[in-house]
This record gives sequence, structure tokens and C-alpha cells, in this order.
Amino acid sequence: MFSEKDFFAAGDLEVLYQLGLKYARGELVTENPFKAAKLMRQAAEQGHAEAQFVLGVFYYVGIGVPVERCEAQRWFCKAAAQGNKPAQQTLQILGETW
Repeated sequence: MFSEKDFFAAGDLEVLYQLGLKYARGELVTENPFKAAKLMRQAAEQGHAEAQFVLGVFYYVGIGVPVERCEAQRWFCKAAAQGNKPAQQTLQILGETW
């Protein structure tokens, strides 16, 4: 059996991202938006493009973090720069309102 500490120690970005999604959705674990944001940030800071996009969404709507549109834009831009299509589309859609 593994623990969350094993994930943190391993630094596996995809595992951090997937675990963050599970905490955000309450899938197989108790829903915890704060833990979701923490895990997503860990993966995002290490360059996981999908985590960067999701963290941008968290900041845009305030899931586990305060609503901070500038921070959301920063993470959307990081993800878009790596070719993340949802981030690119989000920036295009929101481009007129930033």
C-alpha cells in the first residue's frame, strides 16, 4: 500500500496531477479543494501543462485558492506555451476581457 507521502517523494508529475483531480472531484477520496490546489500547484510548478491549465481554472473560479485573475492568466499562459489546447482556447476566449 502506498501513501500520499510516496507520491510527494517520487515527484511523479502525472500522479500529482491525477491525485489533485481526484481531490477536486471527490473521486475515491473525500473532496478537498485545498489539497487539490496544493497538488495541482506542485505538478504545475514542475512543468505539467495540464496541471498548469487546471490550476489556472482553480484561480479563475476560486477552487481551493482565492479568485485571482492575474494568477489564472499566468498559469493559462504557461500551459498554452507548452501547446495545451484548452489553455490556448481559454486565452483566446478571455482575451477581450483580461
